[in-house]
Amino acid sequence: MIDSQHATNILDVKSYRGVGCNTDHYMVKIKYRQWISTTGKLSAQRNIKYNVENLKVGTNAKEYRNKIELLQILPNIEDQHVEATWEDIKQVICKVADKSLGHRSRMVRNGWYDEECEEVFEEQNNAQLKMLQRKMQGNIEATKEARRAQRKVCRKKKKYYEEEKLKELQEKYKRNRLKQFYEGIRKIRTGFQPRTTMCKNKQGVTVGEEKDPLEVWTTYFKELLNPKGNMTTSKEINYFGPENNIIAPTLQDTLGVVRNLKNNKHLGRIQLPWI
Repeated sequence: MIDSQHATNILDVKSYRGVGCNTDHYMVKIKYRQWISTTGKLSAQRNIKYNVENLKVGTNAKEYRNKIELLQILPNIEDQHVEATWEDIKQVICKVADKSLGHRSRMVRNGWYDEECEEVFEEQNNAQLKMLQRKMQGNIEATKEARRAQRKVCRKKKKYYEEEKLKELQEKYKRNRLKQFYEGIRKIRTGFQPRTTMCKNKQGVTVGEEKDPLEVWTTYFKELLNPKGNMTTSKEINYFGPENNIIAPTLQDTLGVVRNLKNNKHLGRIQLPWI
């Protein structure tokens, strides 16, 4: 936006004085046009997450197990290619999981935000709008009071929500559900992590299209696993184990070696007799 080459991308700029941002500054809206290449761009496929928690219920697990047995009657499974076989197995598993397990519901980011929080935010926005229309001392004080009430309610809700989460983690730890316990701790410690699908290619250019990062990683691993040049070395290769073309010992040779051992015991790996 600072470079002159991007100056034509900004189409319109407008300030919104009535939008409540819980700050003394006004929100600025920019109508921005960015030229993005859509060549070869595919629609992103959303990964389906199944509710595996239902498998902990005895009836659901039994039903899922019985339906999964359909895998045993796949036709001509030995004559198919491995990819075709996997596709058949995948279709059966997904079909059974859709009916028996169902999909996992989307996790709510802020579980403490409820109707009461929405009401105090609405009151704050109305007080701020009234203050902007008539900037009198009474309206300013009412706006400050509405902000204090909104912060107090949200702080209280968030504190109660975090305490309930800690109690839930303690209960999981007591019941020896360690996987869910550590997963909950990880979510609390890391917080929200934005998902990025960009990387840099060999030229140092950041690419973020649908297929570009995959092509970069494909090229990287091809060069890593298939290095160029002569791979033959003149070093002598040491083989571990018996040498080649050795005549098998006779019974007399074996008995002679055993007689020469101390106390008729076999030597260990460090060439010392066992005591």
